[in-house]
Amino acid sequence: VIISGRWDHYGKDVIDEQIDGTVGFIKESGINKIILVGPSPHWTPDLPKVLYSFFKNDPRHLLPDRMWRGLDLKIRIMDKDLHEKADRLGIIYVSPFNALCNAEGCLTRVGDKPEDLVVYDNVHFSPTGSRFFINKVFANLPLA
Repeated sequence: VIISGRWDHYGKDVIDEQIDGTVGFIKESGINKIILVGPSPHWTPDLPKVLYSFFKNDPRHLLPDRMWRGLDLKIRIMDKDLHEKADRLGIIYVSPFNALCNAEGCLTRVGDKPEDLVVYDNVHFSPTGSRFFINKVFANLPLA
């Protein structure tokens, strides 16, 4: 079972209560493979607008593959908290933030075409971003 959500819409207390209850219910049902997916990078106002602003203000008119500009860095804290929760509950944790971000910033695109943006708004994966994420993270998980 994969548990995912737009975690930044809820307070920590609500998240803790809901995840604990959901995981407890799933385990009581006899399912032991549970994956908690953490928050994705969150762009403000949204990735296309942040990239356009960067492009417009860059004298070379380049689009970066990675950047920190426009990211909500509170996601890092939430990612760490959810990872610790997954460890306490004995379930698998997947971090989109860790999969997509490094010291240079978070991945903005995987190619040069408009459809190669990783997200199409502020947080939702594009089809290309979804495939990239699934291939990068879920292909290496012990699901058997």
